[in-house]
Parts: sequence; C-alpha cells; structure tokens
Amino acid sequence: MRTLRNLACEHSDRFPEASKLVETQFFMDDFVYSVPDEQIASQLSRDLINLLKLGSFDLVKWATNSPALLGVLPESHRLPVNFSGMNNEINNFKILGLSWDPADDLFSLTTVPVDHKYTKRAILSLVARLFDVLGLVAPVVLYAKILIKELWLGGMRCLRNSSSVAFQPLRTIFHHSLL
Repeated sequence: MRTLRNLACEHSDRFPEASKLVETQFFMDDFVYSVPDEQIASQLSRDLINLLKLGSFDLVKWATNSPALLGVLPESHRLPVNFSGMNNEINNFKILGLSWDPADDLFSLTTVPVDHKYTKRAILSLVARLFDVLGLVAPVVLYAKILIKELWLGGMRCLRNSSSVAFQPLRTIFHHSLL
C-alpha cells in the first residue's frame, strides 16, 4: 500500500483524480469504485492503468456492469462477465466480503447456514463472521450485537443451549434478515 501511495503522490499532477482514488479506494489488493457514467469510467480506467504502469503494476481482474467499458479493456485484464443472463454463477465476484453480480449490478451477503444450537458462543461466531465494510447490513449486525450484550448482562452461561425465549430475536435475525 505504501508503494501505491508513493506512486500516486509522485504523479498526482499528471493523474489528479486517479491519484486520489489510489490513495482512498484500494482495499488490500482490490480497487473498488463506482462512477455515474461510462465516459467518466472509461477515462478513469485509462488513467488508473497508466498511473500504475509507471510503477510497473498491472491493474487486472477488471469487472464492470458496462459491456461497453468492458470491451475497451484488454481481454487479459478483465474477468469474464456474462451479460446474457445465462449461467449467472460466473458473474458472482467476491468484493470486500460481499458477492457482486455485475450483470444485474446487485450486491449480496453470503452467509453460512445456521445450525439450530443457538449458544452464546455460536451466535458470537455468526455475528463475527459478518464482514460488511460498506455498512449495508450494519443495522442488522448492530441489533444482533445489542441482543448479545443483553444476554451477557442477563447472566446467561456461555455454553447454555438457547432454546429459551431470550434467543428468539436472534433466531429471527439469522433466519429472516441474513439468510
């Protein structure tokens, strides 16, 4: 990340917008950004590619919901996106803990099926697995964390089986809100 930031700083006069985005929109090795139209996206993608080339980086694995923009990018630098609506399984890309389908421009959160033993430990594990950097399910996660706190304050034992009424709101969250 430091190398990318230095590169962006050194060439901010030549690529001002791309440099700002390199500093703020890279998450580990993923660049995620959205713009309102294809013309801006096309210019920005060229600037990003050219900026990173100056540091001998290849920006690859491009995915977009725009067939026109995808056509401009070199085939070796893009992920296969199917806009026909057939075989949607190849369209689901993992981005920052979410699944994204560019053909429908739809984000989804993939969750692990919940077993029916709702112990405090199992519930903590489920809530901790929800990685939502964009905050799309933050209200649900916050509500679950508040309920966990209430269970702890209520003095329930750590491994106690949760067939009790106290766990009903959490069961509802995991079965209806997240699955």
